[in-house]
Amino acid sequence: MLTVNYRSVIENDLVNYTQGIESYFRNERLTLRDKINKFIEELPESYRELLSEHVGNTDDWIEKLVSTRVFLTHGDRENMAVSNPYKVSTE
Repeated sequence: MLTVNYRSVIENDLVNYTQGIESYFRNERLTLRDKINKFIEELPESYRELLSEHVGNTDDWIEKLVSTRVFLTHGDRENMAVSNPYKVSTE
């Protein structure tokens, strides 16, 4: 409801919507990509056509959506890794 009723930054909206889709399909053993795909397949045909008009290939769009959500949620693991334990205390 927060995403619908209040203004926020698009990054938060993306995370909120994908979490909503994950929650909707929580009892199914599917990847996030498969859950988003299933969600789209369950939309009325007119909505699926509209989505395709705006994003092009939906498979590519879903892949980018999942990658963006993973980055926003978990960050860039390579740049976050600490290879030198002394850096933790000196920075």
